[in-house]
Amino acid sequence: TRLKMTLLNDKVTPPEYATEGSAAMDLVAQSDEYLYPGQTMMFAMGFALRMPLGTCAIIASRSGLGSNGIVVRQGIDIIDSDYHREIHVPLYNSCIEGPSYFVAKGDRIAQMFFQKFEIPDIEVQVGAFG
Repeated sequence: TRLKMTLLNDKVTPPEYATEGSAAMDLVAQSDEYLYPGQTMMFAMGFALRMPLGTCAIIASRSGLGSNGIVVRQGIDIIDSDYHREIHVPLYNSCIEGPSYFVAKGDRIAQMFFQKFEIPDIEVQVGAFG
Protein backbone atom coordinates (compact mmCIF):
# COMPACT_ATOMS: atom_id res chain seq x y z
CA THR A 1 0.00 0.00 0.00
CA ARG A 2 1.31 3.41 -0.95
CA LEU A 3 0.03 6.69 0.43
CA LYS A 4 1.03 10.30 0.04
CA MET A 5 1.79 12.64 2.95
CA THR A 6 1.97 16.36 2.26
CA LEU A 7 3.68 18.63 4.79
CA LEU A 8 1.78 21.92 4.86
CA ASN A 9 4.84 24.04 5.68
CA ASP A 10 8.59 23.60 6.09
CA LYS A 11 8.49 23.83 9.91
CA VAL A 12 6.35 20.70 10.41
CA THR A 13 7.81 17.78 12.32
CA PRO A 14 6.44 14.84 10.34
CA PRO A 15 5.19 11.66 11.98
CA GLU A 16 7.61 8.78 11.99
CA TYR A 17 7.98 5.19 13.14
CA ALA A 18 10.16 5.04 16.27
CA THR A 19 11.55 1.60 15.44
CA GLU A 20 11.51 -0.92 12.62
CA GLY A 21 8.93 -2.95 14.53
CA SER A 22 6.58 -0.06 15.40
CA ALA A 23 2.99 -0.64 14.30
CA ALA A 24 2.12 3.06 14.60
CA MET A 25 3.74 6.38 13.76
CA ASP A 26 4.31 8.92 16.52
CA LEU A 27 2.43 12.20 16.08
CA VAL A 28 4.10 15.21 17.70
CA ALA A 29 2.79 18.57 18.88
CA GLN A 30 3.60 21.34 16.44
CA SER A 31 3.31 24.09 19.08
CA ASP A 32 3.32 24.68 22.83
CA GLU A 33 -0.15 24.49 24.40
CA TYR A 34 -1.79 24.20 27.82
CA LEU A 35 -4.57 21.63 28.12
CA TYR A 36 -6.84 22.52 31.03
CA PRO A 37 -8.80 19.98 33.13
CA GLY A 38 -11.91 18.89 31.21
CA GLN A 39 -10.75 20.62 28.02
CA THR A 40 -10.55 19.14 24.54
CA MET A 41 -8.19 20.82 22.08
CA MET A 42 -7.65 20.08 18.42
CA PHE A 43 -3.90 19.86 17.79
CA ALA A 44 -3.05 20.67 14.15
CA MET A 45 -0.47 18.20 12.83
CA GLY A 46 0.68 20.23 9.82
CA PHE A 47 0.23 17.47 7.24
CA ALA A 48 -2.45 15.95 5.03
CA LEU A 49 -2.80 12.40 3.69
CA ARG A 50 -3.91 10.78 0.46
CA MET A 51 -4.69 7.12 1.08
CA PRO A 52 -5.91 4.54 -1.41
CA LEU A 53 -9.59 3.64 -1.29
CA GLY A 54 -9.99 0.86 1.26
CA THR A 55 -7.41 2.29 3.68
CA CYS A 56 -8.04 4.49 6.72
CA ALA A 57 -5.78 6.05 9.35
CA ILE A 58 -6.55 5.49 13.03
CA ILE A 59 -5.29 7.95 15.64
CA ALA A 60 -4.98 6.48 19.14
CA SER A 61 -3.83 7.61 22.57
CA ARG A 62 -0.30 7.04 23.84
CA SER A 63 -0.23 4.93 26.99
CA GLY A 64 2.22 7.28 28.74
CA LEU A 65 -0.08 10.28 28.34
CA GLY A 66 -3.13 8.22 29.28
CA SER A 67 -1.64 7.60 32.71
CA ASN A 68 -1.72 11.40 33.14
CA GLY A 69 -5.35 11.62 31.98
CA ILE A 70 -4.45 12.93 28.50
CA VAL A 71 -6.21 10.87 25.82
CA VAL A 72 -7.55 11.07 22.28
CA ARG A 73 -11.17 12.17 22.67
CA GLN A 74 -13.63 9.29 22.12
CA GLY A 75 -10.79 6.75 22.38
CA ILE A 76 -9.74 6.79 18.73
CA ASP A 77 -10.14 9.06 15.73
CA ILE A 78 -10.67 7.58 12.26
CA ILE A 79 -9.46 9.40 9.14
CA ASP A 80 -11.27 8.22 6.01
CA SER A 81 -9.44 7.76 2.71
CA ASP A 82 -11.44 10.60 1.12
CA TYR A 83 -10.43 13.17 3.78
CA HIS A 84 -7.60 15.25 2.30
CA ARG A 85 -7.36 18.26 4.63
CA GLU A 86 -4.98 18.82 7.54
CA ILE A 87 -4.94 16.08 10.17
CA HIS A 88 -5.82 17.12 13.73
CA VAL A 89 -5.56 15.22 17.00
CA PRO A 90 -8.47 15.80 19.44
CA LEU A 91 -6.68 15.62 22.82
CA TYR A 92 -8.75 15.57 25.98
CA ASN A 93 -7.61 16.28 29.55
CA SER A 94 -9.85 13.89 31.48
CA CYS A 95 -8.73 15.23 34.87
CA ILE A 96 -11.57 17.03 36.64
CA GLU A 97 -9.35 19.05 38.98
CA GLY A 98 -5.74 20.00 39.22
CA PRO A 99 -3.28 21.96 37.17
CA SER A 100 -3.32 22.26 33.42
CA TYR A 101 -1.16 19.87 31.41
CA PHE A 102 1.62 21.48 29.37
CA VAL A 103 2.20 20.04 25.91
CA ALA A 104 5.53 21.19 24.47
CA LYS A 105 6.29 21.46 20.78
CA GLY A 106 7.84 18.14 19.76
CA ASP A 107 6.09 16.07 22.44
CA ARG A 108 4.68 12.78 21.18
CA ILE A 109 0.94 13.24 21.75
CA ALA A 110 -0.70 10.38 19.84
CA GLN A 111 0.00 7.52 17.47
CA MET A 112 -1.35 6.79 14.01
CA PHE A 113 -1.63 3.49 12.22
CA PHE A 114 -3.20 2.42 8.96
CA GLN A 115 -5.88 -0.17 8.42
CA LYS A 116 -7.19 -1.74 5.24
CA PHE A 117 -10.93 -2.32 5.10
CA GLU A 118 -13.60 -3.59 2.75
CA ILE A 119 -16.94 -1.89 2.18
CA PRO A 120 -19.55 -4.67 2.20
CA ASP A 121 -22.73 -4.84 0.16
CA ILE A 122 -25.54 -4.32 2.64
CA GLU A 123 -28.95 -5.84 2.12
CA VAL A 124 -31.62 -3.80 3.89
CA GLN A 125 -34.82 -5.55 4.95
CA VAL A 126 -37.90 -4.27 6.70
CA GLY A 127 -39.42 -6.46 9.36
CA ALA A 128 -38.13 -9.45 11.24
CA PHE A 129 -34.44 -10.27 11.36
CA GLY A 130 -33.39 -13.44 9.56
